[in-house]
Amino acid sequence: MSSPLDFKVPSVQSSLEDTSEVTDQLEYLDDIIFPAIAGDETALDEAGTAWKTALASLGSEAVQETRWEYLRHARSTWDFLCRQSIYQPERILAVAKIILLLTSDDGG
Repeated sequence: MSSPLDFKVPSVQSSLEDTSEVTDQLEYLDDIIFPAIAGDETALDEAGTAWKTALASLGSEAVQETRWEYLRHARSTWDFLCRQSIYQPERILAVAKIILLLTSDDGG
């Protein structure tokens, strides 16, 4: 028979591990999304899967701040590229793909 005072105390270690896993996943995402915005083709190919994985495992709310950071950087890169005298269609397309990925309802 259990007492009303019997309850499970959440493990601090488990909480720290969860935080570490979230941090690791967000850092991995940074390692993919920022190079993709810069035009790295390999990173651009991996961006969709990495973003969808982060959304699925962390949830939309958890990645919201990160999403806005990526969108600010993408917009800044877009503005920079549009002001250049030498047109760089591959880089502009990469930025557009990342913006689409980050703003679509299903994560890409």
